[in-house]
Amino acid sequence: MQRMRDLRDALRPHAAKFSNYYQINTKLSGDEQFIPHEGGSRIIHSIKFVEDCQSIWKQGYLVIGICSLVSDHGVDESDLAEFAEKLGADVVIWNAEYSGIQQGVMPVTSFQPGRTATSFSYGAIGGTPYNGVTTTQLPATTTTQYVPVTTNVFQYTAMFWRKEKKAEFDPSTAKEIVAPK
Repeated sequence: MQRMRDLRDALRPHAAKFSNYYQINTKLSGDEQFIPHEGGSRIIHSIKFVEDCQSIWKQGYLVIGICSLVSDHGVDESDLAEFAEKLGADVVIWNAEYSGIQQGVMPVTSFQPGRTATSFSYGAIGGTPYNGVTTTQLPATTTTQYVPVTTNVFQYTAMFWRKEKKAEFDPSTAKEIVAPK
């Protein structure tokens, strides 16, 4: 069983890449509404995703993008941090929720190298002695077996956040608001 797990891990592609599934928040007006990103993105692996997102929003952060994917490949936090840095995200909150199992088959190919078989013979035929050597070259062979595989599948979600500038009140530009009668 351990050998099958090792084979599956060797054949699987790298960890799930959030960058392949990123969707930008199109409702934002642009970079001018954010405090400049000074580098370094805080990565939070959340157990309470909704609560953590509400908390970061209350601290003055806005969602600049989101991605969601279903995979059995896991998350590489260093790839996630690198992608967040490219986006200029100050904070990334991500989580994984178990989605079930995925069943399939995985080909396992075994190789049998070619070999040489040599036989020696001797004796006598009608009183005449003989001896001989026979060499046979056996070809290499491969065999492929299809092994059933069951993997756990997770729903991964990541939200990318950026700190919003505080609106400053300027009384000189304020207008009087008159309620309609």
